[in-house]
Amino acid sequence: GIAGFGAAVVGALWGYSGWGNLTMLGAELREPERNLPRAMGFGIAAIVALYLLANAAYFFALSPERVASVAPGSSVAHEVVVGAFGAGAAGLMAAALLASSFGSLHVSMLTGSRVPYALAQGGLFPVAFGAVSDRFRSPWVAVLAQGSWAALLALSGSFDVLTDFTVFGALIFQALAVAAVFVLRRTQPDAPRPYRTWGYPVVPALYVAATAWLVISTLIATPGRAFAGLALIALGIPVHWYFARREPDEQRAAQADTKK
Repeated sequence: GIAGFGAAVVGALWGYSGWGNLTMLGAELREPERNLPRAMGFGIAAIVALYLLANAAYFFALSPERVASVAPGSSVAHEVVVGAFGAGAAGLMAAALLASSFGSLHVSMLTGSRVPYALAQGGLFPVAFGAVSDRFRSPWVAVLAQGSWAALLALSGSFDVLTDFTVFGALIFQALAVAAVFVLRRTQPDAPRPYRTWGYPVVPALYVAATAWLVISTLIATPGRAFAGLALIALGIPVHWYFARREPDEQRAAQADTKK
């Protein structure tokens, strides 16, 4: 039904979720107000084109029934390659998928590590996560922590389960970030805004509504995975509560420590 379709869309959105990673690097870009929207626009357009071409190739090589009946341990790409070039090509396909997974993991670690780094800089996370390498000028503690956590997650379940957790959680926070546009425009009408919100207020409102539908569909279609993802997010609440309650002097001291 509709809920199942929404849950399937959440799985497909894994291929497009990288656009959010770009925003985490905004402070490290030259002219981010100009280059960040361009990078996001061109990047998403390229991904859409590649995915459409790949799916057109799948349905050219296989019937819709064959695509729908691919075994859980296999993939549509694997079946297409084996059917076109023989069983010997399966190893090359597996190597290509492995390289793609490593590339995605690499990007996620380097960009995602900027979140605990920024929190530490603001006094809302342990001071160590704000440490920057003198040689590479990167938040090395945050990168190592992100990589270690990713390794543990990789050992905890299947790829599909992990991607569903990731996309489900990302959708919630992305919707909150977009909804914040309405709040900030009302509470801070005179604040500088170097980034334009195209189609405001219709476009962000449609995005929030569509994302809310996807989140609700996931809760209905796969409640186990959805609530597990919510539980992981909830683990951060006591951490935030602890650091947010500290006195301003403690927060300033923590910020000074991260800059040493």
